[in-house]
Amino acid sequence: TATVLLGRFVARHSSPRRGLLAAMIYATAAPALVAGRTALLEPWLDLALVVAYDRLSRRELTRRDTVIGGVALGLGITVKAWGLIAAIVLLGWLAARRPRIEARAFGRIVAALAGAVAVVCLPFFVFAPGRMITDVVTTQLGRPVDGTADTFIRWSQFLAIKPVFAHPYVPATLATIALVACAVAAAQRGH
Repeated sequence: TATVLLGRFVARHSSPRRGLLAAMIYATAAPALVAGRTALLEPWLDLALVVAYDRLSRRELTRRDTVIGGVALGLGITVKAWGLIAAIVLLGWLAARRPRIEARAFGRIVAALAGAVAVVCLPFFVFAPGRMITDVVTTQLGRPVDGTADTFIRWSQFLAIKPVFAHPYVPATLATIALVACAVAAAQRGH
């Protein structure tokens, strides 16, 4: 599903060939394969950000677009706390790209974002404020950057392959080979 959505999204905003290329790369990417077999929160954050971007990048922003885009950003923040950074970047991009955006439209986006966060988080905070702070905020901020494993083991877990093949240079090498192959194929077609 994500592969098709990504391909259509890129095709819509770029070209059908680029959409197909994006879908093919995503379909064969190790993180996407792992995400397809495990329960992760990142795909939900990605979905929220894609919906927000789709709604907020339209030429003429309607009231519906601003509300749906804001709600999507807010839900993204509730899925993963660092979604706040993505929301800030997207809102900054919106303000920079659309210098004449109406204050009301921008206000609706921010209000919808805050409303979505409140609807999801407020009940937890009201009924168990200490647990919410401890289990959500403190855990997210206190998590070690590298976890408990070294880089070699983390890459092997991330790529879902045996540690013998998970040297840290392997993903970069495979990505470089894929990019070179795509560039050669595009050059041969004359694009």
